[in-house]
Amino acid sequence: MATSRESQQGDVESEVITARRTESLDAPHILKLVESWTEKLFGRVNVVNIIEKAALAVTLCSNNDEIMGHAAFLDYPNIPDVDQSNWEDWFKQNYASGQISSLNTLFLHYFVAKKEYALGCAQEIIRTAFNAVPDLHFLFLSVPVGTFPDPSLAHAFKPMEKSESGHTGSSVLFVCKRHEHVPVLHIRQAFVEDHDDLTPIFNRQSEMLHNTYGDYFLAELIEAQDSDMQCLVAAVEKTSYGFMSISTDVNLDVLNECFELIPFNGLRKPHPDDDTVPPPPTPPATPPVDQEAGDFDTASVHSKANSTQGDQTSQSSQMAEPLPQSSVKESKDNSRAGSPASSVKRDQRLSDGGSPALVSNPADYMESVKESAEAVEKG
Repeated sequence: MATSRESQQGDVESEVITARRTESLDAPHILKLVESWTEKLFGRVNVVNIIEKAALAVTLCSNNDEIMGHAAFLDYPNIPDVDQSNWEDWFKQNYASGQISSLNTLFLHYFVAKKEYALGCAQEIIRTAFNAVPDLHFLFLSVPVGTFPDPSLAHAFKPMEKSESGHTGSSVLFVCKRHEHVPVLHIRQAFVEDHDDLTPIFNRQSEMLHNTYGDYFLAELIEAQDSDMQCLVAAVEKTSYGFMSISTDVNLDVLNECFELIPFNGLRKPHPDDDTVPPPPTPPATPPVDQEAGDFDTASVHSKANSTQGDQTSQSSQMAEPLPQSSVKESKDNSRAGSPASSVKRDQRLSDGGSPALVSNPADYMESVKESAEAVEKG
């Protein structure tokens, strides 16, 4: 919303205002907007208390988050001698009630605004209230007898007509009606004449229908209405602003495939032969074993085993250097002679170049190597 005011130099200054719900922290700023007429209209009010109890509390703020106006609406009149829970009976006795009820009515209990923006703030708050509550059709303002609303409120609230049996009490009631501030939609059946109003709406949303079905697809759809397919429009003052096509031709199988409709019986009428027992839950599938990964792991194990065996061979080769054949034979005899035959184990010969021969005792082995070396030197 944008409001404007004229400065002393004659320039028009604009102020952009946004509406939001009121918070308790706004109370100190709201009190700064109180004018001389505020207490005359609404009496002494606890602002924090009324914000917490309000059915709807609206605050208007500027671009700088400065509070420009505030209004609080409750669901009962602010008249001391009227029962808050049974105000409808009092209303019917004193005023022409018509369609007024507790479901479509709110009462203005408090309003403040910056003096230079009061008229624009009042209009914006009223419009915000009607837009925020779709079922709201009437706003009432109750003021003491002999008091007239501030001009910012008098522009929207008009005196309420009293019934013949109504008596003058301690207050006077003013009313603000929805259709005076918010357009009222009229829902009716669509006609071919609505095509010109509806086509721009469809074209702004998407050109797919226009490219697929041609320029007059909407007129053809409206003209094809029958008992199984109907078209509706939402109109304001003979101008169409919304469109809806309703059909009984529904592919229930596709809907059941795409959505979980079991709780709604698959959108079908119940039948005695229906299977109402839900199927058992499917157990989670076991992930397949990756054969290549298994082979890779096995190969890795063999590779590590060969690597370990190779390390052992390398270390043993450093300990025992190759000897002449005669020395090897002599060392074998000495080795066998120095330990029992049952304790001597041998995997491979030294000449194989693979794993070293295994002996019963490392000390005996080293001794035999030393003796073999001495024999070579003497020879």
